[in-house]
Amino acid sequence: MKHAPLFAFFVVASILSVGGIDPRQRVHDRASRFPGGDRYRDRDEVSPRLYVGNAFASTEDVTHVVNSANEWPCPKGDSGVTCVDVPMSDNPYAESFEGVDRALDEGARSVRIWLREKPENRVLVRCNMGVSRSVSIVIRYLQQFEGLAYDEALRLVRRSRPIAQPNSLYERVLRSSDHSVVRQEQNVWIGAVAAIAGILVSVYATVVCAKKRRPTLARDESGQRRRSASTPTPVAPGATQYFVEGPDGRRDLPELSAHVNEGGEEEDFLELDSEEIDPNLYAEETRFLERVRAEVDSATFPWSEHVVE
Repeated sequence: MKHAPLFAFFVVASILSVGGIDPRQRVHDRASRFPGGDRYRDRDEVSPRLYVGNAFASTEDVTHVVNSANEWPCPKGDSGVTCVDVPMSDNPYAESFEGVDRALDEGARSVRIWLREKPENRVLVRCNMGVSRSVSIVIRYLQQFEGLAYDEALRLVRRSRPIAQPNSLYERVLRSSDHSVVRQEQNVWIGAVAAIAGILVSVYATVVCAKKRRPTLARDESGQRRRSASTPTPVAPGATQYFVEGPDGRRDLPELSAHVNEGGEEEDFLELDSEEIDPNLYAEETRFLERVRAEVDSATFPWSEHVVE
């Protein structure tokens, strides 16, 4: 027991020495033991206007703070910086999967809202050391709103903050949410564009096909337009029926017959406006007549006619 006073002195001295160390320096000392700790800083800019850092990171040029450190809550009163607490303990054995998932979502949504609110907003996401909790919130933001998978997001964060390392539970939660909101939105847009394109194609096809199938109109002696069906209308008694005698037998020419019987001239048959007659039958007849004329080497169409009784 004679050494008891000496032992008590060393205990008290140790407590005082520990208590006298600057908390910020303790954080830096701990960070130096992590991979990348030799480049450790209080905060780093991960992407434009988005920072990740420790509890001692400067907020001089920051407008908003997402604070995930239970041990360093947002300051009370008006500090000129909007701060929201997203409590997380950074203990994989004391937190639940669902609880962490909700906290990460809350933090990521806050970042999203503030960055979109004004172009001059600058957001700092912080925890005690800026290694696990704050990094995890930033990764969730990059997953949900920038379309990055977990590994891509972590690589992006580590480019500016090499010490970044979510704990095992946080990593598991983050990896489960690799299907980001942005990718879902992109799929919705792709589906909408494809649906619109399908509708336009369908409408175009319907209009074109209907135009090809619809009955066309020719003018009668009174100037009124008459309907001409896609199938030839029989020539009335007393009217002229035009036809061609070919090697395959007789072929009637209903459109030419209708044209002449309505007062048209044989010679201008090929010059007709295709809207005045059935375009399909007209094209078929003119192609047929041109072919027959070429075969007999005639300057005129080799058609015949007779009056229908």
